[in-house]
Amino acid sequence: MNHLDAQLAGKKSKFALPTRRLRKLEILWKGSTLHFDDKFWPRKKKNLSTPNKIKIIVVPFALVILEPAARAHGLTHAA
Repeated sequence: MNHLDAQLAGKKSKFALPTRRLRKLEILWKGSTLHFDDKFWPRKKKNLSTPNKIKIIVVPFALVILEPAARAHGLTHAA
């Protein structure tokens, strides 16, 4: 919560959990539903006693984040 509060206040804060770069993530769990992409997953009718799996794959160059030209060249805009 301290990290999120600092981010919302525009302050720098070291994130307490380790981070990893990845291209593929598989999450396995059993016994509950998740709230995933604004929907419950798996759907309520599914048997929750069997393991569930979410697989997320990041395709190279599928997401490109562009930075405004003024910032990319080290220029700043005075307010």
